[in-house]
Amino acid sequence: MNNKLPTNLKIARKNKKITQMELSKVLNTTNTAISNYEIGYSEPTIDTLIKLSEKLEVSIDYLCGNTSVRNYEADMYKELYRKELESQLVELESYYNSKKEQLQARLASLDEM
Repeated sequence: MNNKLPTNLKIARKNKKITQMELSKVLNTTNTAISNYEIGYSEPTIDTLIKLSEKLEVSIDYLCGNTSVRNYEADMYKELYRKELESQLVELESYYNSKKEQLQARLASLDEM
């Protein structure tokens, strides 16, 4: 672990509006243990880290400071949505270009009359 765990854990907990006491009950530990994690006196076991990640709905990488992305799943869906919108935009541009060419051909045929 690195020194970002205490800060990121506290931020994640506060973002979920959960007290140390509430979190400790969910994890079946003491609020002192949670406090010690948040001030850096001790570090959670990997099992506890997994539970923290699940309860706070953040990635373990975020808690450990390996990324600023809090939740990969949300970002993954956001990226998929972005790609879908970009795909629809390309299709729309293609459709309008096709219609534009058809209209230009009609205008050209009028000029020939």
